[in-house]
Amino acid sequence: MCKEDINTCYKKLLSLFALFLQLSFIFSQDGVIKHETIDDKIKNVTTDSLKLQLLLDELITNRTHYKLDSIISVGKQIIHLSKKSENQNALFEAYNNLGAAYLYKNNIDSSYLYTNKAYEFAKQVNDTLSIAKALIQFNHFHVKNNDLELATTFGIKSVEIAERTTDKSVMADAYNTLSKVFAFYDDNFKYKDYIDKAFRLVKDESTLIDPYITLEIYANMVDYFEHLRYNYPKDQKVIDSLHLYIDEGLILTNTVDYPIVKVQLLGLKGKLLYNADKLNQAEEFYYKALKYKESIPPLSLLNLYHQLAHLYIKKNNIEKGFAYKDIILQDAEKETSLYRKGELYRFAYYISIHAKKIDLAIEYFEKMNHYFNLAKDKKQIEALNELEVKYNTEKKDAEIAKQKLKNETLKHKARTNYFIIGIVAILSLSVLSILYFKKKNKVLITELDLVNTKAKLLRSQINPHFISNSINAIYPFLYDKSDPNKAAAYLSDLSQMIRSILDSTFETHWTIKEELDFIKQYCKIQELKMDIPFELHIDCEEVLFEVNIPSLVTQTFIENAFVHGFTNLIEKAIISIKISEEDSNIKIQINDNGKVIKNHIASHKSRSTDIIKQRIINSYSKYHLAKNFLICRKLATGYEVILKIPNTK
Repeated sequence: MCKEDINTCYKKLLSLFALFLQLSFIFSQDGVIKHETIDDKIKNVTTDSLKLQLLLDELITNRTHYKLDSIISVGKQIIHLSKKSENQNALFEAYNNLGAAYLYKNNIDSSYLYTNKAYEFAKQVNDTLSIAKALIQFNHFHVKNNDLELATTFGIKSVEIAERTTDKSVMADAYNTLSKVFAFYDDNFKYKDYIDKAFRLVKDESTLIDPYITLEIYANMVDYFEHLRYNYPKDQKVIDSLHLYIDEGLILTNTVDYPIVKVQLLGLKGKLLYNADKLNQAEEFYYKALKYKESIPPLSLLNLYHQLAHLYIKKNNIEKGFAYKDIILQDAEKETSLYRKGELYRFAYYISIHAKKIDLAIEYFEKMNHYFNLAKDKKQIEALNELEVKYNTEKKDAEIAKQKLKNETLKHKARTNYFIIGIVAILSLSVLSILYFKKKNKVLITELDLVNTKAKLLRSQINPHFISNSINAIYPFLYDKSDPNKAAAYLSDLSQMIRSILDSTFETHWTIKEELDFIKQYCKIQELKMDIPFELHIDCEEVLFEVNIPSLVTQTFIENAFVHGFTNLIEKAIISIKISEEDSNIKIQINDNGKVIKNHIASHKSRSTDIIKQRIINSYSKYHLAKNFLICRKLATGYEVILKIPNTK
């Protein structure tokens, strides 16, 4: 059995044991159910791992029942225990759920604190699944704060990370959450696209999606079609789709305890029946939803009261309709937010209009406008107060800065004489330093010019030497009557080579590719005057093509192969050039299969070899050269030259 299977079995056993303990605590001897707190459940549990499992189960229950204070209390207990037992998964879940709870309590600072802790912790432990979950929560955070740009950024990032995992539940949650962002943008195409991606995972029988996430996807799908129904109220296909997804979602709520979603689905079902004038059925669904009033957000409950008020007014039961209107207004008296007060009076206004109570409607309309205007004025006053505080702060800072400047000025005056003396001393030293370095710089420039002049002189010694040998080689072709065009071809190739040589006279360095191209031209000319077959093998990585080396640095050794090595050769002549990177050097290895003359290694050298050696020393005077940067030696079958040049890139 694999490690993951063992962990899964262990978690299941812990869950079953936790359930057994819960049942034993819940039921008394006479079978009467006792209502226990989470503290009662864990007080007799001795192991931290089992306590954590009970607390995590309680966290999920509180989240689905919208018990925000309980989430916060349990979450902080989990943080304490998980740090003690080093349970990384539990610690992350606590941070993430605390971020969500504080968000719904509109405590933005605390929400960001815990959401960011979850995200940073997930990155620290390098858990891709947790990173995706934290990004999803950041998406919720920015949607709640109406920052759609950041919500989109985090939403897309959460989808990218979730798609790298094998957890289809998190993937479906990421798709579903991102779709809600596009709903705010009124981008119905992307809204539906991401919902469909999430829903396909739900409907895929080969994948097992978390039932709570599945219900949230159903609720979001219902929201999408409700949005369409609002725009196309008579479209029967849209209405039928709404009924279908609501009914499927409600069936799922029979096995999954998620009151928030269940109330949403029941309320929308009642609204559809209300619009179809099936008032008794609508009333039935509204009252089913009302049973969960202790486990849903206040705004959801007010919407439910609002719908019930309209239902009873439509049934001509004005008294009952106004009873729900009065419940709404009771909340208005308790409400501290001026804007929310205005919203509640707006509900009462529409209910009164629907009931044709014009006087009351006018009264509520005036109160609605009154509170909306107060909210607007309060917002403006708060902005003005903020500006005033900012102005006073800046004024105070300016006064402090002014006093500080005054003190500094006095200190500055006291130090003026010392400062002037210091400046004079520094200027004197500077003038002396400038004169010294100017003189030294002239010496260095003279030395550099000398080095460059020596390099040019050495190259000029190479070029005439090579050109002279090449022109001498043309005589046999002039007298070869069997192929009169051979001399013309030779001259054409030779002219191209001479142009390259002239270029090299003005350029001290060129690229390895340019060096190899020249060698290919040179070998082509030499091959024309040979009576035996010839092959040139070049092995060089493309990444080294653009590295600079001294121009014509290899030509001398190739020429020596033809002049000294291949003169008396009967079989095929071969030259191999291998260029590679070794430590911080470019290693150029040249091998030929020329005929070896015993005890006559000097015949494989010429004056130009010494010129090349001196040229490399001058060219790389500022670099560390390898101890044996130029090696020429005979082998059993030919000669080998190894040249190591600093890689200056």
